[in-house]
Amino acid sequence: MKPMKFVAQHVYFCEDDEGYQIGKNTYFVSGIYHDTIKQVNGCDSILEVNLHVVPIPTPISYSQFFKLCQGDTLILPNNKITTAGTFIDTFKNIAGCDSAYITAIVSIKNKSFTTIDTSFCKGEKIIVGSKTYDSTGNYTIKLTNYLNCDSVITLKLIVHPKYNLTVNQAICSGASFHFKGQNLTNAGVYRDTLISSKGCDSMVTLNLTVLSAYFSLVNQSICQGEIPSFLERHIVLIQDNILIH
Repeated sequence: MKPMKFVAQHVYFCEDDEGYQIGKNTYFVSGIYHDTIKQVNGCDSILEVNLHVVPIPTPISYSQFFKLCQGDTLILPNNKITTAGTFIDTFKNIAGCDSAYITAIVSIKNKSFTTIDTSFCKGEKIIVGSKTYDSTGNYTIKLTNYLNCDSVITLKLIVHPKYNLTVNQAICSGASFHFKGQNLTNAGVYRDTLISSKGCDSMVTLNLTVLSAYFSLVNQSICQGEIPSFLERHIVLIQDNILIH
């Protein structure tokens, strides 16, 4: 034999409702009522209902102003408000009786959208909100505007490089090399700062070497019409418009 099941419930309903039906009976006043119902397995269950009849309240009416940010939602008992306007809604108590009427006066505050398109040289930075940006890229930054709504900033940033160039140059003794508006004749390290096409400083370092000239005394006897052997490779003759080395 399967045991009988006992079920207890608390039920609230408004005083002007058409009663509450339990089984074949309808009740209109508060109290504890019992009935026998069948379970799905065919066995009887005892249902106990603690019925609470709630007096009808005198509904109150009031108005309230709401300021929403663009895209936000105002949740009322029977409405979801996303646009500006005047809306009337009803609050109910635990028994489902009307207890308050609200007139919601809604206005919409706009979000703000800004694009910052900028560039600068490496080593510089830009601060947006509380963050610092110093690398090329596109950034989306969310802040709060003066209306206390989202302020969306799109930062398009290009960081131009600086260049450090090194030039190694050798000259013969007595010659010169033009650098930084000067004709340099002495060996050494020289530096100059130039401006790139993007307006960024670029450092040029010149390593200048001066090669010494060497002089040698050569004693050699030659016959008339001969050329000293050490000069044979360095003399150019022109005979009959023909170049002869």
